[in-house]
Amino acid sequence: MRKLMVSVCTITYGQEDYIEETIKGVLMQQCNFDVEFIIADDNSPDGTEQIVHRFIETHPNGSWIKYTKHSKNKGMNLNFVWALKQCSGKYIALCEGDDYWTDPLKLQKQVDFLEKNKEYEVCVHNSIELSESLQEPSLKTQPDGDFESIVLNGLSSDTFSVVFRNKITTFPKWFYESSSCDLPLYLLLLVDGGKIKYMDDVMGVYRIHSGGVWSTVDKKRKGQAGVDVLAAANKGFGYEYDSLFKDGIANRRWWFGLKKYSFTSYLNGEVSFTFIRKYLMNSLNKKIRTLISKK
Repeated sequence: MRKLMVSVCTITYGQEDYIEETIKGVLMQQCNFDVEFIIADDNSPDGTEQIVHRFIETHPNGSWIKYTKHSKNKGMNLNFVWALKQCSGKYIALCEGDDYWTDPLKLQKQVDFLEKNKEYEVCVHNSIELSESLQEPSLKTQPDGDFESIVLNGLSSDTFSVVFRNKITTFPKWFYESSSCDLPLYLLLLVDGGKIKYMDDVMGVYRIHSGGVWSTVDKKRKGQAGVDVLAAANKGFGYEYDSLFKDGIANRRWWFGLKKYSFTSYLNGEVSFTFIRKYLMNSLNKKIRTLISKK
């Protein structure tokens, strides 16, 4: 008998216009293992339910789908955790209801890697970002990562590219209170020393559209959301990695234009010497470039 290897986890709300491509991208997967497809509908006020049931009834792989429509709206984080807890596969693959996969071997490639490389907890891949305003789709690439790199720099790969080991049994209070789900998830998965593998294969499309929950948030609010998640996680981990989290918070405040720093910030213990040196050198280089451009 083949083992249930992967649980595909999709949360959706009001994504009637996009969910069909999401479902098609999952059901076309060609695997030498069994797959279940968890769709958690947060009481969508549209035709999402009818679309899902059509696939259950007519698609050759429709039996993969385990669909639930909540009678009351739970909110993104509660729905996400609820959906994760329904997943019984060895691995969990994420795909939100407005994104979609384009490679039928996506799951096979990622699972094959994780099966052979036990030190990796997460596998992500390259993808196309497609918006209503972009003439040319953009690609995202990044190096492999770990807990430290995620705290300091985040993860540029899109959430729908993620496959990870199904090992989290308890979600802490700060996870439920976070303004996003992906960053807290990576922190929980990697805190014990695991790594993230990045694959250069382009295997899906991330939509940027006017109805997107995250893509419509302005730059400074995104930056503050990251700061808030890291501050909550730092407290949740008992300040065991306090210096690392301080630098991660400072990086985000810097990148998103939320705060300026000085050498006093280092003397006050707000940031590390590594951060303040990088920050001051960057500021100096900007001033030099400005002076040169004025000549």
